[in-house]
Amino acid sequence: TVDNGSFGTAAAQNRVAAIKLPIATAATGYLFGERGGVLSGVVYVDANDNGAKDAGEAGIPGIAVTLSGTTTAGVDIATLRGCAATPANCISTTDAAGAFSFAGIPPGVYTLVEDQNQVDLVTDAAGTPQYKDGKETAGVAGGVVDNSSFGSQPSFNTIAAIPFTSSAIAANAGSIGGYLFGEVARPGGSALGLLPPVISGYVYADATHTRTRGAAVADPLVAGWNVTLTATRSDGSTEIICTVQTDATGYYHLDNLSCLANFPQWSNGLPTTGMTAGPGVTYSTFTVGFANPGVNGITTVPQSGGSAGVIDQATGQITAITLVPGADIVEQNLPLDPSGVVYDAVTRQPVAGAQVQILFGGALVPTACISSGQNTVTTGTNGFYQFLLFATAGCPGSGVYTLAVTPPAGYTPGVSTMIPPTAGPYVPTIGGVDPIQVQNTAPSATQATTYYLAINLTLTGSAATSSSNVVNNHIPVDPVTPGQILMNKTTPLVNVARGDLVPYTITAFNTLAAPLTDIAIHDLLPPGFKYRRGSGTVNGVAMEPAVNGRDLTWNAQSFAGNGKNTYKLILVVGSGVSDGAYVNQAYALRAGTAASNIASATVRVIPDPVFDCSDIIGKVFDDVNANGYQDDGEPGIPNVRMATARGLLVTSDADGRFHVACAAIPQADRGSNFAMKLDERTLPSGYRLTTENPRDARVTRGKMTKLNFGATIHRVVRLDITDGAFEGEQLKPEWLARLQAMPEQLKGRPSVLRLAYKQGLAGEELAAARLKAVSAQLRALWDEKACCHALLIEEEIVQPSVVSGEGR
Repeated sequence: TVDNGSFGTAAAQNRVAAIKLPIATAATGYLFGERGGVLSGVVYVDANDNGAKDAGEAGIPGIAVTLSGTTTAGVDIATLRGCAATPANCISTTDAAGAFSFAGIPPGVYTLVEDQNQVDLVTDAAGTPQYKDGKETAGVAGGVVDNSSFGSQPSFNTIAAIPFTSSAIAANAGSIGGYLFGEVARPGGSALGLLPPVISGYVYADATHTRTRGAAVADPLVAGWNVTLTATRSDGSTEIICTVQTDATGYYHLDNLSCLANFPQWSNGLPTTGMTAGPGVTYSTFTVGFANPGVNGITTVPQSGGSAGVIDQATGQITAITLVPGADIVEQNLPLDPSGVVYDAVTRQPVAGAQVQILFGGALVPTACISSGQNTVTTGTNGFYQFLLFATAGCPGSGVYTLAVTPPAGYTPGVSTMIPPTAGPYVPTIGGVDPIQVQNTAPSATQATTYYLAINLTLTGSAATSSSNVVNNHIPVDPVTPGQILMNKTTPLVNVARGDLVPYTITAFNTLAAPLTDIAIHDLLPPGFKYRRGSGTVNGVAMEPAVNGRDLTWNAQSFAGNGKNTYKLILVVGSGVSDGAYVNQAYALRAGTAASNIASATVRVIPDPVFDCSDIIGKVFDDVNANGYQDDGEPGIPNVRMATARGLLVTSDADGRFHVACAAIPQADRGSNFAMKLDERTLPSGYRLTTENPRDARVTRGKMTKLNFGATIHRVVRLDITDGAFEGEQLKPEWLARLQAMPEQLKGRPSVLRLAYKQGLAGEELAAARLKAVSAQLRALWDEKACCHALLIEEEIVQPSVVSGEGR
């Protein structure tokens, strides 16, 4: 009796019992059969991308899954199943439900690989590919999957190291399932217009020098690199298919959309291997190359994820890529593994535009001995530099190599004095990666700044190799700062005239303990000043500056640490220089950038008392006849004060005379106005001016101008007026006739007519109007008489005293 109702390791399931053995009988044909297990799974649409086949998630039919591996006896499963003659014995094509299976598999360790290219060709009614690679999931017996990247390459569509053991077969009744190949919908589908094939990848800084892209924090992603897809055709010619640029995340993708702007011929999809490229010519393989216009000389050795292509180290390209319809080739990356960063010694930021060279024995290493083919690396915005050396015939070989850095404008030439290099040469370890500093970026203010400019390398082999990969050798350069040189400028003169010689002294101090070279000392002349040739000296030794207009320059000046240089020169004040203050400035430049403060010295150009000044003379006189002119016999008035517009005060002498020396410096071509006012409070009691006040005179350079003030004692005639003389605002007729006789009485001598209105009940407003009307009538009458002198009229309202409410 046998029990084949179930299978397992139990004794009852592995025996033939109750055997009846008659006499003289040979009992034969008792068989113990062992069967292989079934290895199975599903290719399906993982709608929620969770790596599990949930209810309603459809399978994908017609997809090939390949089995490989070795039995526990060490036999290759392909050999055991005769797959060489019958490949289908190692390939299972998914059915309508997306299921695949391999029956009769003995215990061993196996690998399943899904053909993602077939999935990529599953299209919708419009012919647009529907799916791309998703998560793989190991089944009940376990296994290893790689879900770090998703693409068409086999390595991203593999479930490896499946432990297909006897116990697992027995525990699962011979059926080992649950091996899942998930696919996800392509983003946007046909509405986006994305038509595979697609090639994508990253450019990143290989911080750990492992050439494996890690987290963006550890391996910073690099934007701005050009990525070019080139096709090799069957006739051996090449064709540029598309060029794109890495974005802010260092990512690029080559497809019909990204290439559309500059390569519209690929709007329906990039070409594929075997596609017609012209009459009798087809596309063969494809190459991905990397370049950055802002970084020269960085050796670019890319990596091809999933071995989609072949790395050409000499050209820095991924070659021999086979591009099939619907392919989604990912992780075609460029890890940047620079030797170090050139950085600002103050800000600690990378410096673009620095030129780095490598020398051996004081001579430049030949470019044929450097992987990049260049011995002048110009740093980009990331500050990277690198030299990968060949140990081939004609190259220097092992020994001490030195680095030389030429900073860009704005930085001090030569070796940094702010952060000096470590004494060397540095001797790296043999083989591997040898970082000089821990971090792959420029050191912060709190990190170590160890670096070497001399490295003792041991080169071996014919390829680009050395003692070890010396990395993180970050080199600082010193920025030119205004504080490096302290400038001071002096002149012993304060006031100068046109034609004078003005000496100046410039003192420049080096504030650094380190010596400074290639300093340009500039002296900026004031407008109209000229340099007197032969007057320039440096530290007492004659040295002419270069003259360029108003700019004088002593070039290529050197300073000892904390040293001082003294510069002297003489300037001539030009004949056309106007009066006023003139500033002479001095400053220092290094590599075209300010290296000092701006020192200045000021002189004032003053007028020449003979040729530029205009003097004012005059007299305050007693204008007896009040005609405004000094006639014979009219004496001067002493102790009268006058003021100019500039605030100068002048007092007349005993004869009434006054004098203002250099009262004005008129315009040279058209002269100027000069104003002076007499202080009437200083006139003798009873005197009033007979001339205008203030007085304005036209003055000319170098000429004297006369300006007089007349004053005399005026007769004061008082005319009292009351309310009774008016009807409304006009005088009554009888009083108007008397008013018309007034001019005859006033003609005898200069007079002041004081109109005093004694306000009654009329009110102040009416009184003012009546007083103004009388004043106007008198002026009109006086003008009609055309009399000999001016008539001064003063108006006064006398307020009434109030007694018992009556005005008096």
